[in-house]
Amino acid sequence: MQWAILLLALPVSAATWREELDRLRTCASSFPEGWRILDRSNRLATGLDGAWLNGRARTPVAPEYIQSLTSAVSACEKGKALAVNAIADDLDLKIEDCVKFGMARLVPVEIVTKRGANLEEGWEVTYEWEAGRKMGAAPVRLPGLTPGKASLPPGIYLFRAKRGETATPEVRVPVAWTDKVTCEIPIP
Repeated sequence: MQWAILLLALPVSAATWREELDRLRTCASSFPEGWRILDRSNRLATGLDGAWLNGRARTPVAPEYIQSLTSAVSACEKGKALAVNAIADDLDLKIEDCVKFGMARLVPVEIVTKRGANLEEGWEVTYEWEAGRKMGAAPVRLPGLTPGKASLPPGIYLFRAKRGETATPEVRVPVAWTDKVTCEIPIP
């Protein structure tokens, strides 16, 4: 029992997310509108430090969450001012989700494909972080076929399904604010 208490008290991977937020702040300071990122990264750090736990147990910051911060740094370092606003908007989602749930988390996402009101299984799904797309990041393929599941850091994602030569239009989905998100991709 004492071991469990000790392990819960340790800030797991704290240096890594702090390091990524520091890198993001450094990059943002080179843009006139970078103040948006500076402000939000400071607020997010407050939450990741546990300020919004409100009696809930601290959980480690998942590697995928840290990777989303690394992606934001990479987008910022590519030097495109367009990325600054997209990154700031992404940090807003992370902050709002962190305030609501008390800590950084991965959001469970269910992905289904529908033709009209009917589920249609067997479609390959790709998704991408919206801000990353503006910087040329490649889409990620969901393992398996629909219906599918993913656990993603809070953010705005673009989902698309494909079967053979048929592809669906993209579906823009905010992944945040709720216990789980359902992404319904309409089949043409």
